[in-house]
Amino acid sequence: MFEAGAFSLQSSSLGNPNPCAGGSGDPHFIQQILDKNSKTPQTICYDVVGKSTNQIRILQDFQTKTKIDGILKDDFYMHIMRISISDEIFQFFTDYIQFPNDKVMIWKNTDSPLQYGSLTIKITDRAISLLVKRRSKQLSFAITKEYNYLTGWHLNIGFQSLNATESRFGGMMGDIGKKSFEFRESIQNNRGAMLKDDNHIIQASLKVRSDIKCWFVAFEDIIYPKTSVNYVY
Repeated sequence: MFEAGAFSLQSSSLGNPNPCAGGSGDPHFIQQILDKNSKTPQTICYDVVGKSTNQIRILQDFQTKTKIDGILKDDFYMHIMRISISDEIFQFFTDYIQFPNDKVMIWKNTDSPLQYGSLTIKITDRAISLLVKRRSKQLSFAITKEYNYLTGWHLNIGFQSLNATESRFGGMMGDIGKKSFEFRESIQNNRGAMLKDDNHIIQASLKVRSDIKCWFVAFEDIIYPKTSVNYVY
């Protein structure tokens, strides 16, 4: 399955995330795009810059009516994930969960999944796996928490088998996934590459993020002609 997004679940069951697609760190994002020349996926990574309390519209799924926003603790880390399903809002903090009825639940391991309408939630000490089902469509992802000795706890997010090239997806990762890229790796330097999006040229360099090799691109370039205000506000 062609995936887009820094962590990815590898099966349809609720479980632990594996690094592949989503967002982590300060905040780093990793996802796959489709090279229209070779018809193969290429992994890209990019950094999103914001300020404390800014929120990033990470993904929108029009078919399950789900919106996923990450809220920045400071310039570098996300500490709240806000999940909107239809008109209901779930907020995930580093130590508790807030449900649409304002009920609060401490983040701790649960023996069995929780069901809230179309949303199934499974909680472990370090990860919350979520599955949204609407008719024949579903969206599966995981929120994990990580500790940094300088700034404390922050949150990461990852998606299961997410094909962001599908028209059902919007938001930052969905809009990037639907773009049409031509990928040209440098012959002289195997650590450099060029992406072409229509007439817009994007320079890329090979990096390793979350133990994954990816082509690092500037956020402003990969979302062009849109700007950061379309996704960070």
